[in-house]
Amino acid sequence: MTSPAQRHMMRVSAAMTAQREAAPLRHAT
Repeated sequence: MTSPAQRHMMRVSAAMTAQREAAPLRHAT
C-alpha cells in the first residue's frame, strides 16, 4: 500500500518528466 506522500512524489516526478519532455517542443516554436 502506498502512502499519500509516496503517491504525491510519484505524481511530482511524473509531472517533472513530462515538463522536461515538453520543453524542447516549446523552445522549437
